[in-house]
Amino acid sequence: MILVCIEYFLNEEGRSYFSDWLKYLAGKLEKQQGFQGLRRLKEVTGGVEGCSLLLEFDSHMLLEQWLASEEYAEAAALLEVYTLKPFSSSLYHVERVEV
Repeated sequence: MILVCIEYFLNEEGRSYFSDWLKYLAGKLEKQQGFQGLRRLKEVTGGVEGCSLLLEFDSHMLLEQWLASEEYAEAAALLEVYTLKPFSSSLYHVERVEV
């Protein structure tokens, strides 16, 4: 499994829109081959409500297909107007630990 942790840097209006955008994104993602999950991340310490998410795909190849899709481009374009600086992301390959 591949996990992608993404942090968006949005203005106040964008932060207010983020929950609706996540619902829109989820609708697009549920049709994608290999999609496993989408989760909003919130800091435990509170403060300003962040705009971070965790995206789960079966494989790196299927993630790349999503990133090259028209659906991704459309979803990403909806946040551009609210973006203060480029998003930050980290990609992880998940391995099960046997106990």
